[in-house]
Amino acid sequence: MIFVCEICSTPLGQVDLKNLSTPLLPEMFSSLDPVRELPVPFQPFQEFMTFRCRQCKARPFKEADHVTILDERGFKKRLNVNKLEIEQKTRVSNQARINEIFGEEYIEKPTPVSRFQDSIVSFFKGKRDSGFKCECGKEYKHQSSLIRHKAKCNG
Repeated sequence: MIFVCEICSTPLGQVDLKNLSTPLLPEMFSSLDPVRELPVPFQPFQEFMTFRCRQCKARPFKEADHVTILDERGFKKRLNVNKLEIEQKTRVSNQARINEIFGEEYIEKPTPVSRFQDSIVSFFKGKRDSGFKCECGKEYKHQSSLIRHKAKCNG
């Protein structure tokens, strides 16, 4: 699984959920793409409090026992490491438990792209504001037109 920074959502590396436990250690995280020889996200001597995101330079985990990962569909999931009690059995026998863990916490924060797409869709569907109204009853498409009108308007 790919883990990301909780602040800026930058992919930092890969993590094996079977080896994940508290306290978080640098050895639990591997390179984002080992084939291209990308560096590991954290140096072996670092402690949790000194982990830093390479993009925003902030701590990539807000809490010492939570990790944010990307699932297969690209959705961010914030997992509590203490709740990950996956035994060292085969993945098939633990699939129900894995689905239970992964299904619990989604971060549903709208991104700027999704907000922009929603505004475009609503614009073309006619759900957009009708415009800017003056106290006299006239309606304008643009705010600058309303301001120009209010300078001359008596009402």
